[in-house]
Amino acid sequence: MRLINERLARREARARAIIEAIAEGVAVASKDGCLEVFNRAATQIVGVGLVETDQDQWSSIYGLYLPDGKTPCPTERLPLVRAIKGEHVEAIPLVVQHPEDERPVHLSVTASPLYDDDGVIDGGVAIFQDVTERVISERLLCEARNQLELRIKELKASEQKYQDLYENAPDMYLTVDATSGKILECNQTLANTTGFDKSEIVGSSIYLLHDPSCIDQITEAFESFRERGVFPNSDFTLIGKDNRRIEVSLNVSAVLDKHNKVVRARCVWRDITKWKRAEEALSRHREELAHLTRVHTAGEMATGLAHELNQPLNAIVNYSRGFLRRASIGSTVTAELRGAAEEMIRESERASSIIEGLRRLVAKQTPDHATTDLNQVIQDAITMCRGEAQRQGVVIERHFALDLPEIPVDAVQIKQVVICLILNALESLGDTAANYRRVIVTTKRNSENTILIDVEDNGKGITAEESEKVFEAFYSTKSNGMGMGLAISRSIIENHGGRIWNHQKPLPGTSFCISLPVTS
Repeated sequence: MRLINERLARREARARAIIEAIAEGVAVASKDGCLEVFNRAATQIVGVGLVETDQDQWSSIYGLYLPDGKTPCPTERLPLVRAIKGEHVEAIPLVVQHPEDERPVHLSVTASPLYDDDGVIDGGVAIFQDVTERVISERLLCEARNQLELRIKELKASEQKYQDLYENAPDMYLTVDATSGKILECNQTLANTTGFDKSEIVGSSIYLLHDPSCIDQITEAFESFRERGVFPNSDFTLIGKDNRRIEVSLNVSAVLDKHNKVVRARCVWRDITKWKRAEEALSRHREELAHLTRVHTAGEMATGLAHELNQPLNAIVNYSRGFLRRASIGSTVTAELRGAAEEMIRESERASSIIEGLRRLVAKQTPDHATTDLNQVIQDAITMCRGEAQRQGVVIERHFALDLPEIPVDAVQIKQVVICLILNALESLGDTAANYRRVIVTTKRNSENTILIDVEDNGKGITAEESEKVFEAFYSTKSNGMGMGLAISRSIIENHGGRIWNHQKPLPGTSFCISLPVTS
């Protein structure tokens, strides 16, 4: 008997050792609800070891909650209690509030009844594992799935919206096979405009819709398009189902395959029929009005034009006769005549210089940062604005520092910026009393490394809020302004490594400053 008892004790010890070694939590209770086994894994998972207490206290002692993490698990719903009552349950979710961890622990519990040798329920066993990471992953996956479903729904709605926009756009859209010239798809606007059904258009040749007079032009354009992928923007005439002529402008973009070969053409036809008719009528009226205006202007200008032309012509004739008369008697040219001739040359050179400056200002050319006398550039800008200033009764004052070094700039671009600032200043002086309209242009050495240009006026000024906005594209304080002058000016100055800003001063007036580096 002693040997049998020892053998049973060893088996029991081995069984307990096995239970302790299991990675899952194991809890065994007797049929009267007393915990008998609570292995090491169970203690680690729930944070509390075996406590000999009534089963009604298990939820509070071990912090057991329903899956919502807020409701304590009722005793009758505990898996181990259900097992003691003869029920087998699997994968029951519970939440444990671990005493040493604020993060809830999610459990999956399986429980079964235990039977004695006579098949009578003698207790129950529950095996549980920590599935927190799996629960979090499933939750994240669920959220991601919900987000994906929402995004798909939004994309479908967006697709439908853009499909509606495509079908009902004001322009006619179609896709054409570049090889065969067959129409692969088109929008409803094309069908509505031409009077054909979409089923009649799709699959037909592009030539079906064109006026016969345009066939050669469209054929040549498509042949060139297949080779080079470029289709010239052109105007064509379509023929509707009711033989109505429809004037359209055509814009084409190429669709390429992986070998960069043109395979399809995306075409946009814009109905310009009304515009063409209006343009033709306007052109006729414009020609008639221009003819009447020329006749009227010629009558008004006849006397004044004759007077304006006679003065320089008479001067040239008189100087020429004088030179010829003196030359015929062998006389030398007097100092007086030489002075007059030199004055004529100087005035001609001055006029030529102004014209050349204007030509350079409007000509397209590559920026050229050459060593430049900044005062001379600004003086040229003032000269070009002086006529407009005089017309508005504005005095332009200049205060130039005489010790400025020559610096590397693009003279044409800097002149453009200064002219922009001066013209803006003139514009702002409209409400200023005529005798007090002033624009002051100043240059000075701001520091060893920079030169400062200041264009100041005593006009209506701008607010602090406007002082930065004025440099934004398309922002203008003028009712008829495009809002690009100062934006382009800032770009030019910054490309020179400089800075342009509005210097806030007490009203009235505005001051714009430019800082340019002495070296590039």
